[in-house]
Amino acid sequence: MNRLKELRLDRGISLRELANALEINYGKKISRASLSNYENGDTEPKNETWDILADYYHVDSSYLRGLNPIKNPMDNMIYEQSVSTMVDLVQQNSVASSQIKEIIENLGFYLSHLRDSPDLASDLSEIIRNLSAITPYPNNDSLSINNETGELFSIKESVQFILKKKKNLQQKIDLFVDQAIANLTPPDIPIIVSEKGDLLIDINAIDDPDIKSQIAKQVKNSSPNEESSKEKDHHMSDMEIKNWDKRKAELQQHIINNLKKIDHSKNNDN
Repeated sequence: MNRLKELRLDRGISLRELANALEINYGKKISRASLSNYENGDTEPKNETWDILADYYHVDSSYLRGLNPIKNPMDNMIYEQSVSTMVDLVQQNSVASSQIKEIIENLGFYLSHLRDSPDLASDLSEIIRNLSAITPYPNNDSLSINNETGELFSIKESVQFILKKKKNLQQKIDLFVDQAIANLTPPDIPIIVSEKGDLLIDINAIDDPDIKSQIAKQVKNSSPNEESSKEKDHHMSDMEIKNWDKRKAELQQHIINNLKKIDHSKNNDN
């Protein structure tokens, strides 16, 4: 049995979306009925169609047909070489062997948690790619050669290249930090971080009308100086948390009270 349906479902796309993608990317017009027949084994695609579908799913054609358990022989070879290289680095007992081992262990643990988060995995990939481009290991051509033109960088161009990669790195790392903070905060009190590192409450993202009203009242009753007033105007719907520890305790108590209400409601229903 071929793996056409399995791969399509893994991508989370419909037959209509697949047909559109094939027509846009390959100029190959295949009806939804034909694609369905291919998946069910009712009809056999031509070799050209097999190759197009294999390229679209980034697998080997023999794997797609159900004849080979290896998705992509070239990828498999790359993975084996990478693993072999990492094992060799650890076993060489160099000065940095223990650090290299720790990096590999942490990276493996991290990747296992990102396997269902393609956006974060993509961000991590870009972080590593940017970092590898500016890492000062011996003979790093990225620092001296323009990969697009093949010409040598001037010193000024090399520095500009490094600073650009640094900016890209910072942006991607900030996305990870924002996501980590978002995962820590209660769903009814969305917390964000300003450019200055202040913890802020995004009022517009609050669903609970009581909490939203309380925070809005605090903002209205506050008497900020001219500088903080400008800051408030700049953030519009955000309010700086002056005492995070106190506010955190209030949030925790709010959650506890809500849980008590739910338990009380369940008891009454019983």
